[in-house]
Amino acid sequence: MNNFWRVAAKRWLAVVAVAAICCCAALVVAWPRSNAKSVLVAAHDIAEGSVLKASDLTRVSMNLGGSQSLYPSAVATGVVTLHRLVAGELIARDVIAPSATQSRLALVIEFRETLPSAVRVGAPTDIWATPNLNQTAGEPVPVGLDCLVGGIHQSSGLGQHSTAVELLCAPEYLPQLLRAKASGETISLIPQPSLLDQ
Repeated sequence: MNNFWRVAAKRWLAVVAVAAICCCAALVVAWPRSNAKSVLVAAHDIAEGSVLKASDLTRVSMNLGGSQSLYPSAVATGVVTLHRLVAGELIARDVIAPSATQSRLALVIEFRETLPSAVRVGAPTDIWATPNLNQTAGEPVPVGLDCLVGGIHQSSGLGQHSTAVELLCAPEYLPQLLRAKASGETISLIPQPSLLDQ
């Protein structure tokens, strides 16, 4: 009889142990999901200064613990990146800004010649100007460094094609850029080398 109770007790303990293990496993699996938050990641490589669009971002569910407040679940229209992002990188609050014009001033320059393919929205670009002196080109000089392309607008009319480029530059470059534009100097965009182009 004692042997019967001994076997029954062992079976009961085994059932209780299995039930406890199952409960613990369920809690371990369910706990992170209950604290998961929807966050944004880069859908592809994004250049510094790019204006973020819906197609640039992918939403994922992730448990970030105490740092969840550092990663927004949505971004406003028109925000720009403050540095280059790689595909799959989490979008943190400190890598985006409401507007690129917070620290840069915008200037639109029209070009009739074909621009380099590397000139695209968000690309870092240097601006050079060449004076036109008595039908002879002068010495080209830089008039804007580390500017960002804020927008590109192409238009055609009367058989002519032109491209208006919005450039976002540090305020100290604005006077020389305006002088070069007003005096009819030949302005050229020189895209900076980028990891995206390698």
